[in-house]
Amino acid sequence: MRPILLKLKIVIQQAAIFHSNNETNASSIWNLAHYSKNAVDHRDHFSSAPTILVITIFLGFTLSGVFLLWRRYRYANRQVICHYTTLNQEVTLSANDNVLDELNEDHEFRLDMSDDTGTSSSDDEELLRSQQVRGMATLKMISIRLKSVKNIQKITQSMKMVSAAKYTKAERELKLARPYGIGSQEFYKKAEVKDEEGDKGQLIIAVSSDRGLCGAVHSSIGRIVKADITANPNTKVVIVGDKVRNILQRLYAKNIAMVVTEVGRKPAVFGDAALIAQSIINSGIEFNKGKILFNAFRTVVSFRTTEMPLYSQSAVANASKLPIYDSLDSDVIQSYTEFSLASLLFYSMKENATSEQSSRMTAMDNASKNAGEMIDKLTMTFNRTRQAVITRELIEIISVFSARTI
Repeated sequence: MRPILLKLKIVIQQAAIFHSNNETNASSIWNLAHYSKNAVDHRDHFSSAPTILVITIFLGFTLSGVFLLWRRYRYANRQVICHYTTLNQEVTLSANDNVLDELNEDHEFRLDMSDDTGTSSSDDEELLRSQQVRGMATLKMISIRLKSVKNIQKITQSMKMVSAAKYTKAERELKLARPYGIGSQEFYKKAEVKDEEGDKGQLIIAVSSDRGLCGAVHSSIGRIVKADITANPNTKVVIVGDKVRNILQRLYAKNIAMVVTEVGRKPAVFGDAALIAQSIINSGIEFNKGKILFNAFRTVVSFRTTEMPLYSQSAVANASKLPIYDSLDSDVIQSYTEFSLASLLFYSMKENATSEQSSRMTAMDNASKNAGEMIDKLTMTFNRTRQAVITRELIEIISVFSARTI
């Protein structure tokens, strides 16, 4: 921007020199434009388009500044008027100077009448003033709450639209990820893999995400994990997502073996599941019985918290029907166990992500409807309160004028 301004300054200075040297028709727009064009042509690195752009931007900023000053003066007057009377804002903004003068005269007349006749004591004045302040405060509180509810409704509607788009994508990706989980589970069923007996304990992989506002998606998983830990204290928990960690860390922090964060902000890929599986294997967690907890997607408005069995490498190696497969040494079993863990995690993450987006879309839809109902109720309350304040003011004015005629 600075080089353009410097070049513009050079053009203006040269145009001024040209204007002083030419005696005839030097101030005409045609000569100035013609000289500016010649000056521009002598410079290959300079174009007239940036000059026009800079002038346009300068004029735009100038007009914007004038408009902001005008708005500031206008709103300053509005604030003064709003503090003046207890009428609603629309009536106050539409009032002219004559009406305000009449209200001023009426207020002064009421004060004079109270001083002369003694009909109003100091307690009555305090009561009247407190009623006016209370009516104004009530209107202000209702308007503030109404504005906040409208802003919340806009946010919930936007989140609903975003969740609807993400849900469509998540459902499409879930159809491609289901063969990973179904195939791994079928192998365990065909081989009749069973849990081992021992004192190594239980491993639970709780799949959630880092984002909330999705109904009971996270709390349902946290509730099942709490029940399992209560039944079997020797339980190790691997948490995928930060929401379940917030539920468990206060009472069951010693049972948490590993926490995986940054889940749910972007769609999960198989590389993420493989990284989690590799981290679990490298951590050296030993278990006799394991399971993966996640929310299985059913419909747009429903999901089911599901437990999927998880087996260790030794349990797979000791399966009763595993010898029917040929060429299964320890390396093959280890490779399959690692790949199966990654596949099950990928499948559970996709199921949970779809359930999360559908639940968030439904929750935001319900929140938008509730906000709309609350807006209607607050609007009715505001109108009734405003009408009551206006009626009280009119009664006071009529009473004063009636006393004046008497």
